[in-house]
Amino acid sequence: MAESALEIQTQIDARQSRQALIGAPMLAADVASAEIGTLYRRRELRRNTRRTRQRVTEEWRGGTHDPGVSSSFGKDMLEWIAQHQQVITALTGLGTLIVWVVYLQVFVSSYRRQLRATLLITRGAGDGLEARCLLSNMSSGPVYVQSVLVTLGTPKNTFVSPVTDMPGSENGASADLRERTRQGPLASGETRDIGSFRNLIEHALRGTQVGSNDGIASLAIRLVTVEVVGIYGSEDLPIGARRCFLVVEEKGQLRVRGQALKTQQIRARGQRRRLLIDLARDR
Repeated sequence: MAESALEIQTQIDARQSRQALIGAPMLAADVASAEIGTLYRRRELRRNTRRTRQRVTEEWRGGTHDPGVSSSFGKDMLEWIAQHQQVITALTGLGTLIVWVVYLQVFVSSYRRQLRATLLITRGAGDGLEARCLLSNMSSGPVYVQSVLVTLGTPKNTFVSPVTDMPGSENGASADLRERTRQGPLASGETRDIGSFRNLIEHALRGTQVGSNDGIASLAIRLVTVEVVGIYGSEDLPIGARRCFLVVEEKGQLRVRGQALKTQQIRARGQRRRLLIDLARDR
């Protein structure tokens, strides 16, 4: 009996050993198969995700991924346009009108800017009373300078006098007309020297009841306004420009300073009518 039991145990151990030897390859094969299945499922998941993303993108961009949806969208759009045709036509016409009005405004503004006369009155060659008063024509066409007026301001009074003709011009001392009068045509871009500030002030004083014998310093002249009146093109009314200069005392010397940086252009129709009164002073 003992021998039989030993044989039976030996057979059982041998069978278990064979099963262990056979099961090891089978277990490895199962693991490999499971890994392959996992990789395949991951690849299918990525492929499906990519297809879904592409379809959504095409639909969002209005592509033709789904012919039925595109056809329906186009049909609905055409129906909406047909239903609102009058409103769309009115809005299109209104937009076109606005564009043309803006374009016309820009064109008219540019055209009027080219037709406007621009005169500049500046100081040059120093800053004292001997500095020169310069008149420049920055218009696109010539300007005929018809009158030059100087207004002198003192703490007590204001004097206005035309200084168009040079002193002693009636004697005919010079054949050059520019040395006898300040009027005449001024071409586009041309600059004319109309005299020193001292000469302009003394000339203006001679045209008033004060006279020039009292001197500039004794009269305490603090403001000199130079006004130029002219004719430009086919304008019915005269054009003009005006600039004020301050006379200040620095270190015992009288200096001329511009009151403003720019020359005042007289372009308003009412102001141009008042220029006729200034021309009447210089008849």
